[in-house]
Amino acid sequence: MKRLRLTHLLPAVFLALPLTVGRADEPEHRWIREFRRQGPPLTRRVAFVIDVSGSMRGEPISLGKREILTILSLFADDGYFKIYAFDEEVREFRSDWTPLPDREAVTEAAEWLSQFSGSGNTALASGVISALKNEAEELAIVLVTDGEPTGDEAAHRASVSTANKKRDTPVPIHVIGVFELEPRGDEFLSRVATENSGAYVVHQRRRLAMH
Repeated sequence: MKRLRLTHLLPAVFLALPLTVGRADEPEHRWIREFRRQGPPLTRRVAFVIDVSGSMRGEPISLGKREILTILSLFADDGYFKIYAFDEEVREFRSDWTPLPDREAVTEAAEWLSQFSGSGNTALASGVISALKNEAEELAIVLVTDGEPTGDEAAHRASVSTANKKRDTPVPIHVIGVFELEPRGDEFLSRVATENSGAYVVHQRRRLAMH
């Protein structure tokens, strides 16, 4: 399986998007530099799964959207992406894989993400399982959430792990935790990543922690 590390990507050419994408050298984005330097390998096909539920309203959802677009803007080699947004339902940006690099596609993704402001319950397992249904072998999942699923956390973790193990080739599930104040879902998200061979990055205001 060919893997792409974010450290192999050319510097971003940040675009004039409807949703502003910050520069990676700005203070609030210093953690994305660390994710690029120390972060996990990303395959050619990356499925982003973003939490757009009520607990994400405000700074967390803005940060989550921005970082997805930042990563998309950093792809220099051929790649493909999908985006799933979940609250109590799961919605998908395009049914087919979108090739990268593609300025227009990233702009359209930004416009699509801009419709979500944060509302409803948090069907976290459903969002991730939707991405796991992709049959592509060269796949990595990046989950962006504050880690507050509706219902039992252990049940969400078990559902995700079971679905991943049923694949012919289990995929890494990397987690970006975005928090306005205290990292309430910290332990839960760390376990989701660990149980699925992924890495965990925490963003709490301007504090960076790699797990």
